[in-house]
Amino acid sequence: MSPVSVTYWGFLHFLIIAFFFLFAWAMLLLAKAKGKDFAKKLILALMWGNFAVHFLRQFTPYYFERWPFALYLSSALNLCAVLVLAAPFLFMFGNALLKEYLVIMSILGGAIALLFPTTPVELGARVGDFWTFLEMVRYCLCHYILIVTAMLMLYFGFHKLNYRRLPMEGVLFLGALTIIFLNKFAMWGLLKPDPAYMFFDSEFENPSYVFGIPNRLADNPILALILQVFVWPFLRYTLPNGATAYLPVVWIVPLLYLLLLPALFLVLYLPLDFKRIRSDCAFLIRKINGKKKAEQTDREK
Repeated sequence: MSPVSVTYWGFLHFLIIAFFFLFAWAMLLLAKAKGKDFAKKLILALMWGNFAVHFLRQFTPYYFERWPFALYLSSALNLCAVLVLAAPFLFMFGNALLKEYLVIMSILGGAIALLFPTTPVELGARVGDFWTFLEMVRYCLCHYILIVTAMLMLYFGFHKLNYRRLPMEGVLFLGALTIIFLNKFAMWGLLKPDPAYMFFDSEFENPSYVFGIPNRLADNPILALILQVFVWPFLRYTLPNGATAYLPVVWIVPLLYLLLLPALFLVLYLPLDFKRIRSDCAFLIRKINGKKKAEQTDREK
């Protein structure tokens, strides 16, 4: 096979995104043609397929060459990996709050992974053999499935969004980051860093930025300003090598609740849950006006 070259916003990157829309369109047409019961089976089949491939990829030469470190790649490595492992169980047994997290994070995580396909870019820049190309395809399909299953859940009414759950979604997000942190700790022997303090280094195996923003990204002026405002000084410290480190997971709490969740409300919940938001706002206004009228009546008495 000729070398595969994927660059950000290059031809193959746009091709990856185009294939996503084709895949989503095909799954939606198939589910609509067969009905809601089939849609549920399709969602589960896609989720379980994603779950299985997460482990079966260990049996390809691409992963053989990276053993035992490759085992780490089939664990709860990052936010999308946590979703892949949890999705079928949350869909079958999860309550509304857990399903809300599954839907929101599948759409966001999958979309970010397709807009910034780090794995295809890195693989395409190095080699183009069949197994490496297959790994790139796996990466794309994994995130296609995350987004499409979430969209099918919403389209067929298996879940309805509710903006009132947003604060608790932040708690679940922090819980997922904690799982990733504990997973890295459990897999520490496979990573074999030296010296040991590199465990907290944001430049070393920092999936989903559990350990903060890497210095190479923090140099961006916009991101630097955001970090200065929302990542408070007591959440950062200096490692023995002079690198800036962040308190794992905890560092993102102010940023999450003061910027990211409000942005999510405006971008996603406001258009998709507008009727409920408008109804709640109207109720609140009536309640405030009623209280003012009651106070005015009391004064007149």
